[in-house]
Amino acid sequence: MLSLLKALRAFIAASAHAARDTAQPDPLLVQRGIILVLVLMLAGAAWAVLVWAPGQVGIDMPTTMSTTTGLHAMLFLATWVVMMVAMMFPTTAPMFLVFHKVQAAKYQPDDAFAFTWLFVTPYLLV
Repeated sequence: MLSLLKALRAFIAASAHAARDTAQPDPLLVQRGIILVLVLMLAGAAWAVLVWAPGQVGIDMPTTMSTTTGLHAMLFLATWVVMMVAMMFPTTAPMFLVFHKVQAAKYQPDDAFAFTWLFVTPYLLV
């Protein structure tokens, strides 16, 4: 969490510094801000689902094996994926920002932004 706060402070300081120097915002800083906000929004949405979901599960759910065991397994897997997004995305945000910075040094800013989301999406799927 501390590294996330440091990354956020660095982003704010850099964007304030860039705003003073030029009238045009640096596209890389704007893209990093978008990446950070979207990753944190995904994590926040996952936390909201985790907080909301326990109230929707009935206490009378059967604990024995039934013909719907496959559905329970799918529900467990979906809940586990949401929990992983909620807990892991805030801690991986600095990694995504560093990946974007490395890609921006190699490619055009728009390409770096696309490559970053091509990196984030499989991370989410895996």
